[in-house]
Amino acid sequence: MNKSIQIITCIVWAGVMIWGLGGFVERLLGGELVTNYGSYVPWGLWVAAKVYFVGLGVGASLFAWIVYFFKIKRFNSIAPTALLTAAITIAMGVLVISMDLGAYVAFV
Repeated sequence: MNKSIQIITCIVWAGVMIWGLGGFVERLLGGELVTNYGSYVPWGLWVAAKVYFVGLGVGASLFAWIVYFFKIKRFNSIAPTALLTAAITIAMGVLVISMDLGAYVAFV
């Protein structure tokens, strides 16, 4: 990848991360008032995010399990990365659903 494209990508990534961190802090400080639970859309977004993260974690875990169980040497080098991905995404799913249930105070 070109060096200038890599720098631009890092700047865009950092901007999006700061924007998302701002939303996370707003949720922590504002509580459930900023989420508008009277509508189905905000409630559904939390649940959909949980399903996404847990599904990604289960898929990565299943991939690593298949590699180790059937001793597929071709994918042996990426199986540990798949297990790390599984652990992180399942933890993210737990974080998202706990914030949906109102357990965000434990993280402050």
